[in-house]
Amino acid sequence: HFSKANAYLKTAGLKEINWADLPSEDEMPFD
Repeated sequence: HFSKANAYLKTAGLKEINWADLPSEDEMPFD
């Protein structure tokens, strides 16, 4: 899931996520 999320962010032109700042992977809207 992390690699998909970062690939999505790169496509969107955003910075990669700092995973330590997330409450939980399950709360992210990635498939």
